Amino acid sequence: MYDLIIKNGTVYDGTGEKPFFADVAIKGNKIFSHW
Repeated sequence: MYDLIIKNGTVYDGTGEKPFFADVAIKGNKIFSHW
């Protein structure tokens, strides 16, 4: 079970590439993403 789920959020991954849409889940201090 996750603490927070963001569906279809805009993800900026810090590489300089274009942002993309993904589902992101947060549990404690860890971030999980599915794309």
